[in-house]
Amino acid sequence: MNNKNTVTQRRTVFLFLLVFVVPIALAKLALEGEWFNRAATNKGELIHQNVNLSQMYPAREKKWYLAYMSNQPCQKPCELALYSLQQVHTALGPEQDRVSTLALFTDENELSKAKHSEFAQHVFLEQTDSQPLSPLLRNEKLNDIFIIDTLGNVVLRYPVHAEKQGAVMASRDMLADMRKLLKLSRIG
Repeated sequence: MNNKNTVTQRRTVFLFLLVFVVPIALAKLALEGEWFNRAATNKGELIHQNVNLSQMYPAREKKWYLAYMSNQPCQKPCELALYSLQQVHTALGPEQDRVSTLALFTDENELSKAKHSEFAQHVFLEQTDSQPLSPLLRNEKLNDIFIIDTLGNVVLRYPVHAEKQGAVMASRDMLADMRKLLKLSRIG
């Protein structure tokens, strides 16, 4: 009898380990081994540094901003960035009043070139100092579109494309992320 009791106890412990401990161990291995894509649903690149632009523009309205920032010559990618801003803003429909579009240039000549663009009608164009934008720089070049929250924090980055098809696809990504953010936000 004693032998049968021991076998039953061992079987119970083994089943306990099999049912409870093994799934937990496998889950931990899956997380640490990055066996799957984590639950990121944003399409843009998340900005991990704390970049707050509210000191640059303290009088701004508490709105969300789609902002194109550049320290490069305003050529075809610049035109397509302004086009993307205009298209995303229009596609927001009834939520348009919660979002403003903005283009910041570090060079006055590039700002004047951008003002002559056919897509600059509904975009606020401004010149800025490059110092507050320095955390966003990649290899000293800045030519991206950003989503800025109502408190002035830069949240997401989208690359600017040199061809129209790439700009349209990036616009879809921006629109999807912007709609999600507006749905979750009660401010702005």
